[in-house]
Amino acid sequence: MRLNTMLSSFVAGGALSVLALSATGVVKPLSIPVVPYEVFSEANIPVKATPQGNTLRVVKTNKMVETTKDPIWDVELVVDGKVVDKVEALIGRSYRQTADRHVAGNKSPLPVGTYSIDKQGIAKAPFDDPELGKGYWVPITPLFPTGRSALGIHQDPSWGLLNKESGTSGCIGLRSPEDTRKVVEWIRQYDVRVVSVQS
Repeated sequence: MRLNTMLSSFVAGGALSVLALSATGVVKPLSIPVVPYEVFSEANIPVKATPQGNTLRVVKTNKMVETTKDPIWDVELVVDGKVVDKVEALIGRSYRQTADRHVAGNKSPLPVGTYSIDKQGIAKAPFDDPELGKGYWVPITPLFPTGRSALGIHQDPSWGLLNKESGTSGCIGLRSPEDTRKVVEWIRQYDVRVVSVQS
């Protein structure tokens, strides 16, 4: 008996591969593009073939926002061990930089350590909380014991404003919606899976 039906399917490398058995008995692979989450559906960004281990590295700089005295951090894209791009961020409040970074709710920077990126949880504005900005939200989860949770990367719409909201409650706050878009593109293009907070 000859079958003219789909035999199996699986997701591999960003495409749904389907094996179909034709009436002549020949197995023919089909390729149907799959976008695993909505955030990238409009971006149309190609995935670059790069080795595992590409990361976002977060380091404190010696720069400061003049108006609010918030220290500026760099979020670096590290590919094959080399920094290939970066954006600036504010993390925590300026007056809470030395507080215990493992205590929830104290507005200190997120703790030093490695975090996984929840790609399925990436979301696009608008958000209920205006302090999440107008770009994208990238949730991250600590891969170590800590009292901190609900952490992520987002725009800080109060960057440098004297409204007591400049900086974040612990998240990585980027300067603009465009910077959040850039980070999302990095994650997609280079298959970035972790954030390494180093200072």
